[in-house]
Amino acid sequence: MLNKKFSPGISLIAWATGIRWIGWGFVEPILPLFLFSFGDSFANAGLLKATYDISYLLFLPITGILVDKISAKKIILIGLIAYPLIGLSYSLAAFFSITALIVVARFLNGFAYAFDSIGRATYYMRAVKDKHISSAFGHFDSISSFVYIGAMLLGLLIVPHVSFQWLALLIIPFSLIAVFMIQLWLPSQTTKQSVQTHHHKLSLHFFRGLKKELTDWGIGLHVVGIFVFFLGFIKSVVQFVLPIFAFTQGASITQVIFMAILLNIPTLFGDPIGRVADNHRLGSIIFGLCMTTVFFFALAFDQNYIFLLITILGIGFVNEIVGLSGKGIMSRLSRPSHYGKTNSIMEALRDFGTLSGPIVIGLLIDLLNPSLAFITVGSLGLLLAGLILLTKQHFDKVSIHHYHQRRHVSRAS
Repeated sequence: MLNKKFSPGISLIAWATGIRWIGWGFVEPILPLFLFSFGDSFANAGLLKATYDISYLLFLPITGILVDKISAKKIILIGLIAYPLIGLSYSLAAFFSITALIVVARFLNGFAYAFDSIGRATYYMRAVKDKHISSAFGHFDSISSFVYIGAMLLGLLIVPHVSFQWLALLIIPFSLIAVFMIQLWLPSQTTKQSVQTHHHKLSLHFFRGLKKELTDWGIGLHVVGIFVFFLGFIKSVVQFVLPIFAFTQGASITQVIFMAILLNIPTLFGDPIGRVADNHRLGSIIFGLCMTTVFFFALAFDQNYIFLLITILGIGFVNEIVGLSGKGIMSRLSRPSHYGKTNSIMEALRDFGTLSGPIVIGLLIDLLNPSLAFITVGSLGLLLAGLILLTKQHFDKVSIHHYHQRRHVSRAS
């Protein structure tokens, strides 16, 4: 799965992430059920899940500033070294039935993923030309998801027969392997931003800097931020709410794991989907959002297990093509020296979506009915597709400042 278009570091990050995900492949498919067993309702389970999202949001601004000043490799490593503690916390929470340890694990997970994901994304954006950005992220998805899905398939045989406390410990060894791979073999990037690291002092003023960053965005980046929020919202619904919903309707643990596998199948096609996204970015986004409306409107009227599987697979493809198209547009509209900040803000918006999705939709299911919840999600997709059509001319506009920065970076390299 090597791609000669990209540097070896691009594939190394993908393989290291995939190996780290092996441990999670045995845990993450049933994690919604584990949280639901402590929360006893959709909304309460969503609140437990939200501990991760709140932590992620807290650390994203710091990560965004740091990654524009120091090596992305160091940022990735800071995130990776926290994962063994997460596995241990989950294991102890299951063994002693202590909710507080779940909160600790979720909080650490938010910290780890903030550094890990922003470090990875910034490394890619610095190493890959604009016209290949979507393809590069698709390449990452293909490799890492190939390994992750393999672990989940193996989990179909193992997970139903092993308690959660032992499964959680599998996170530890594979995370350590990923740490050693990145430390030993990932080339460090040298940028003008990294040279300034030692002269930069972090303070509470970084929030003011992020506010200025948002003010400098054009309409195109603001609209990208809105659909990034929506992507987080719908993915959390299909990744977290629908498995719990299926389980409460009589689905087995094996069937729940199969739902998680289907959601991740589209990422195996990240390479070809990325190439489509590079060539048809706006069209891919509008098509994906319209298909989201179709899937959720249909789900409002038919909620049997087979149709849940169809919806999850469909939304998996939507999330892949819309996400990769959005990354390409974001790279085009962002200033190169601000990739880290832009990435962190976009990830924050996505996380607001993943935080609110299970709570909002969970409350609608708890208090009203599933059909109304699914119609709500479908309606949001249709409204967003309309917004993008109305503002599509702004996705081709690059500021003069941005243009000159790109020329400067090209000459320097």
